[in-house]
Amino acid sequence: MSACLPLPSRVLAAVDFSACSVNAVKVAAALARKGSAELHLLYAIDPALAAAAVDARMDLESEAKQELQRCLTDAAAPIESQFHVVAGDAAQVIIDIAQRERIDLIVMGARGQAIPEWPALGTTTEQVIRRSLTSVLLVPPDWEPSRHLGPDATGLGPILVGMDMTCPSINAASEACQLAQALKTRVTLLHAVSAPQVPERFRQLAAAAAERKFTQSSSDYTRVARAIQEACTIPTTLETARGSVVDVLLTACQAERYGMVVLGRSTSAHDYGAPGAVASRVLALAHVPVLMHVTA
Repeated sequence: MSACLPLPSRVLAAVDFSACSVNAVKVAAALARKGSAELHLLYAIDPALAAAAVDARMDLESEAKQELQRCLTDAAAPIESQFHVVAGDAAQVIIDIAQRERIDLIVMGARGQAIPEWPALGTTTEQVIRRSLTSVLLVPPDWEPSRHLGPDATGLGPILVGMDMTCPSINAASEACQLAQALKTRVTLLHAVSAPQVPERFRQLAAAAAERKFTQSSSDYTRVARAIQEACTIPTTLETARGSVVDVLLTACQAERYGMVVLGRSTSAHDYGAPGAVASRVLALAHVPVLMHVTA
């Protein structure tokens, strides 16, 4: 399964009732309203909590659905939604419900109640972005522009795409352009070229290698990016910069307070790096939403 970035037809907001959930629900509701999509809210109940509720003769499912409705109210998101309350491991529940309901886009807070392995992410979020077959939009808890987000997702953008020559990245860039068109915003396609890591005595050689790499990589990137650009009807900028992809994205985010970063990820194993590693660092340092577009 791969998500259709331009106006998804089914959006799932995963809620753990942390403060970060309110931001995530608000963004999910705005995107759903923009595309007249179904909005699903999901709360995964810890199995131990479910067992305790049975012992206490408490209808935890009903109580949790009331809390989901309150979450919608707190997020100022007056939109009809379907509620799901399921006991089990939170990450697995989110992945399973997304597949069962044929969800196009999962929206989550970047940090929840648990202590994460990566400082920018909650442990559930970390597992979802590593394993999900559905694209995931991560919303930081301190993303202030969400206070001014319009009911039809106006105010979200521009879209900054971290792009390399891998198929997932190219697919994500193409889809991001279509999403930008739907949101009436613009796109910047960013390509980072890093220098080889070498010992001190090879520094001069590395500088020559880096320049050769930059020239060749820039040429390949420009050719592919222009093909994407020609298929767009919205303003699209191409940028190539020296440095790590994280540093290049952070620099771009500093100039775009309301921006959203889009990254590509495959569902199969490749040598593209650990899924979510770049997303985690961008979230931690730039405090902007990051959408991981999953390509089957």
